Amino acid sequence: MALNARAIYPSSNPDFISFPSRRSVVHSTQGIIACTQPLAAQAGQRILRDGGNAADAAVAVAAALNMTEPSSTGIGGDMFCLFYAAKERKVRALNGSGRSSQNSTLARMRDDLGMKPGDPGEIPIASAHSVTTPGAAGGWVDTVEKFGSGKLSLEQILTPAIELGEQGFPVSELASFFWRNGEKAIKKASPNFGEILKSDPHAPDGKRAPLPGELMKNPTLANTFRLLAKHGKKGFYSGSVAEAIVKVVQDLGGRYEMDDLSYHLQQGSQEGDAIRLRFNGQDIGKVHTHPVDGRVQPLGRVKKASMFGNTHPTARALWPSWPSASSRSSSELRKSPSSAKPTTTAPPTSTPSSNPSASPSPTQIGSSRIPPSQRSPRKR
Repeated sequence: MALNARAIYPSSNPDFISFPSRRSVVHSTQGIIACTQPLAAQAGQRILRDGGNAADAAVAVAAALNMTEPSSTGIGGDMFCLFYAAKERKVRALNGSGRSSQNSTLARMRDDLGMKPGDPGEIPIASAHSVTTPGAAGGWVDTVEKFGSGKLSLEQILTPAIELGEQGFPVSELASFFWRNGEKAIKKASPNFGEILKSDPHAPDGKRAPLPGELMKNPTLANTFRLLAKHGKKGFYSGSVAEAIVKVVQDLGGRYEMDDLSYHLQQGSQEGDAIRLRFNGQDIGKVHTHPVDGRVQPLGRVKKASMFGNTHPTARALWPSWPSASSRSSSELRKSPSSAKPTTTAPPTSTPSSNPSASPSPTQIGSSRIPPSQRSPRKR
């Protein structure tokens, strides 16, 4: 008799982090995929093996994470990308965040939320008014077109994620943990909540979050990926997908219209200069603020910083005071801190980042949701 997920994981809420641990640094000459989900990392490796570059792999990983770890990222959110162009020796930045609805004026928002003019307040995160145009879909397409290898089509790049959704995948422990924590919020967010939950006749509404080890499928999301892969941005920002997005938001009280998605289709993502700071070097002083997505992002004061410039960082540049392994005991090595940060990368080259403590990463791509109150308004 085959074991089921409950037999493998008898605890309904297992303790994932019951002991301190660190992993050895991974070195590679053929590129590295680093993310929070092994199946998503496998998708990126598949793209590199098929001839894609870091940008192609990053999009594949983002899509696979959307499928296997929907609490972390998704096509319904935004994306930002940093790409190191080796031939140009330059870091290029892409802002793939979505724009606010043209009908989302301050006066209308106050009226809908019952706020008087001049009163302080904010848009609730669960409100339909907090929803902006999904920028991730367009950002994925722009990343592949601007930074991709040109050897693989978008359909090839999204195929691993599509297969995961159609064929199913085993849910990991942490993904299940966050899935279950967000189950109530998922059911309130959309009438289509059943698409990302498992059917269970014993569960409220007949749906529940998947348990660790259970097989999960999401054919609806896989179909959305197929439409994007086949038709490009038009497959998402027009047609059946766009109509479904607008309907759900409007049914929940939002002011979204098809014109908002059409506008984003026309405008696309925005290229800009990456935030840069100096790492492990000579300069001491204040790093100037730099506008990001309509906001001014203060980086604060950095005591020691230097740019790697046009050369590749060496191990000694990254670890200036790191003694040789032969001079340290095994117990000392085990106590050494790890500075690894999950990213999707090619071989390390430069260090652009808005976080002074972040590890070097030529290509970083992901999703984030910025409160609309902090977004720049659409230019008309």
